[in-house]
Amino acid sequence: ILEPTLITNAGVLPALNSLLDETGKTTLVDGTVIDINPKSIIVFTTNMDYAGCKDLNESLKSRASTIIDFDELSNTEMVNRVLSRKDTRLLMTENKIKLPEARKMANLMAKTRSQIEEYVHEQYISGSVFGYREFAGWFKKWLYTKDARKAAESTIVTHISGDPEVKEEIINMINSKIPEEM
Repeated sequence: ILEPTLITNAGVLPALNSLLDETGKTTLVDGTVIDINPKSIIVFTTNMDYAGCKDLNESLKSRASTIIDFDELSNTEMVNRVLSRKDTRLLMTENKIKLPEARKMANLMAKTRSQIEEYVHEQYISGSVFGYREFAGWFKKWLYTKDARKAAESTIVTHISGDPEVKEEIINMINSKIPEEM
């Protein structure tokens, strides 16, 4: 269940709670009784650092047998993940980009992403989304265009802010970190 903290219908969480209780059943508004399969696994995911997300409901949290907090991926983990994807490898092959060149660019892009993220936090820029998916999108766009600066404009820059001044600052940062040609 994605983002249970954003469930606004008052009856949904109590229904989930009763499913997660020892009885393993809940009754719908129309009287239908739903029994949970004893082999079922229910997974809740949430991104606590995203705007609008809040801590899990206490009663739901108390019924969870395991809660795992994940740290953000490191630059190395991002690079390794994007380079290990089948779609990335296919794009590298199609565009005749060898692994050492791809790894070099991915490392530079990941380092630049971290520096941009610091800037976003220091400047209190709200509403920006710039995690692994955005990094992977930027990298894959580079595989097509072989121009990391241009690729950034339609991938990461637009995810950071709609403000023209902020966009310009981010583009300037990218241009100062990433050479025109690599």
